[in-house]
Amino acid sequence: MEDGRILLLKRSIPEDDGSEVMDLFLEGDGKVFTVVQASGNEFSVPWDAVVNLAAGTHLPADADIGKRIGKRVKALRQQNGLTQAQLAALAGLKRPNIARLEAGAHVPSILLLERLAQALRVPLSDLAAA
Repeated sequence: MEDGRILLLKRSIPEDDGSEVMDLFLEGDGKVFTVVQASGNEFSVPWDAVVNLAAGTHLPADADIGKRIGKRVKALRQQNGLTQAQLAALAGLKRPNIARLEAGAHVPSILLLERLAQALRVPLSDLAAA
């Protein structure tokens, strides 16, 4: 990490297929890293999740908020006739991140919500609507 800490993680990330990690790099804003595996599998993980996994803690997040936003993103994606992969490409994400979000397993940051709103061509407030 920037502060010189080294974090050792158990491989408990759902997108991890268990094959050898071939590459690991930070995304443009430095808040997300992407893992490339020998199988060709790629997935991205937010830094806050890495820090919390390494510490054995979880972010205090309201599960209902994540589920509500996930359902709304899925509904808007389907209304626009997009697959998860297409939405991911439009928002500059990986498809598994969209799946995790739609499942309510991740409470997105405001920056991620802005990217999704832009990709879905809706106001940001539409993503939080019940």
